[in-house]
Amino acid sequence: THRRIGSTASNYLAIIDNNSSLQFNSPTFNVNKNGTPAATVTVIRTSSSAGAVSANVNLTNGTAIAPGEYTGTPIPVNFANGDSIKGVCKNRTCS
Repeated sequence: THRRIGSTASNYLAIIDNNSSLQFNSPTFNVNKNGTPAATVTVIRTSSSAGAVSANVNLTNGTAIAPGEYTGTPIPVNFANGDSIKGVCKNRTCS
């Protein structure tokens, strides 16, 4: 037989749904020959802006070929707690 000594403690765990996802404001973007975007590439954080989230924007060859016409270096995009929109400029996060 099993006996219990003392009272049973109860613990509660609250799970906060803070899942977020990232998306671009457009499926494709144009870049000038000097590597500057013709328009700012916007990354939008959806669902939740709770907590910090990071991602890398990786460029791929289209009519321009890396490394001669643009750098193929991943561009880090960091969202702080509460951030929901970031812009990506030439090889860096610009907002």
